[in-house]
Amino acid sequence: MVKNGIFRNQARLMNAQAMLSSGKRILRPSDDPLGTAKALTLRAHLTAISRYQSSALGAQPAMQMSTSALEEASGIIGDAKSLILQGLSGTLSADDRMSLASELRLQLDQLLDVANTTFGGEHLFAGANVDSPAFGASGLSDETRYVYQGSGSVPSIEIGNGVRTETLISGQDAFAKFEYSGVSFSNLTGIGAGVRANESAGFEYLTLRHDATLGNPGLGVTLSGGGSNDTILGNHTLTIDGVNGTVTLDGGAPVAIPQAGDDDFTNLVVTNEFGAEVHLNFTGYAGGSNTASLTGEGSISIDSVNYTALTLTETDLQLIDGRSGSVLHVDATQVHRAGVELVRFDGAANVFDAMLGAIHDLENGHDLRVSEMSARLEMRLGEIDRNHENVLRGVAVLGSRLARIETGLGRLDGMTTEISTHLSGVEDADLASVVMDASQAEQSMQLAQMAGSRLMQNTLLNFLR
Repeated sequence: MVKNGIFRNQARLMNAQAMLSSGKRILRPSDDPLGTAKALTLRAHLTAISRYQSSALGAQPAMQMSTSALEEASGIIGDAKSLILQGLSGTLSADDRMSLASELRLQLDQLLDVANTTFGGEHLFAGANVDSPAFGASGLSDETRYVYQGSGSVPSIEIGNGVRTETLISGQDAFAKFEYSGVSFSNLTGIGAGVRANESAGFEYLTLRHDATLGNPGLGVTLSGGGSNDTILGNHTLTIDGVNGTVTLDGGAPVAIPQAGDDDFTNLVVTNEFGAEVHLNFTGYAGGSNTASLTGEGSISIDSVNYTALTLTETDLQLIDGRSGSVLHVDATQVHRAGVELVRFDGAANVFDAMLGAIHDLENGHDLRVSEMSARLEMRLGEIDRNHENVLRGVAVLGSRLARIETGLGRLDGMTTEISTHLSGVEDADLASVVMDASQAEQSMQLAQMAGSRLMQNTLLNFLR
């Protein structure tokens, strides 16, 4: 019995000493099975919280860089809009507009660099396709377009049990969001929208070609070059006023009748109020006045290769661009002149295509008048404005996501403190109690050892007697 008491108190003392050195009251599961189970559960919670914290902290740098990139993009787009607004001025020379186009091209290149920003070797705005640039150029014949090469999905992290938040924003949402709302025209030729739905995006060019001019100006005046240089389509009225010495086309400005020896005697260009032209040869003019009806016949193409004849009675003519796959339906009943018409698929053009189109407009490859160029630039500007709003919206979205993650981290820190306190209450030893228990165990063991020693002495003496 004494021996067992010594062993029990020795074990009790060793256990107390172990608790004092470790600070824990549960040294093995058998010490407190229920407490051990509770501690394991609490530690599992702490591990999960640590995982959430690591994910949140790891996502913040890329999110902050994305926000900075979008803010930079917003500044670039703002500068580009300023250049385009300057281009709307009717006082600029062709050289001035070419200079603006060069500056705008630099802005476009900078914006593309921002949209293809990388962090840690991954493209931030490419969605799940982080190994490839978000945007790239796609050539269609002599026309360049910019296409989104990423995916619509974006990375997300778990910041709580079943609570996920997206961390980035796709380049499509920021720079090329599809919000189709209809189709618009630059009102150069009188072409309009058809009845059926269209299938396309961005911008298209419609080429309305003048094929022939029917009719006779009269009074010996003929069509210069047989009308090959005319741009009228449909029915028009030509008035030769011998009294005032002028020629007018429809409601256009009067043009003085040329005299023999004048540079335009064999090729007088008469323009109506819409810019449609008739070229006249006055070599056979003998004087007098006359009003004549002229009719322009023509055809239309969306790819500048395949042309469809116009009867000007079509209310829903279908045109297909085999290169881009665009399907456009047009109303040709109000067409009055030939030319290259700009078509905008409203809400379906990315900011890069809109800026590139504005560059081409300023370079004036289609020989537009100032008013015609301005109409195109305003169409481009409308899409640039829409995309600018989406970029700013992206900044706000990323800001709200960063704020949510910051709030989540604060909440996780609080949970960590609370769970750690509970865990401490389960696992940690009460040092004062352990010290007292160790002291009692030591005293009990000493008393048992003393009692055992005396008992052994008395028994031996009795034996010797």
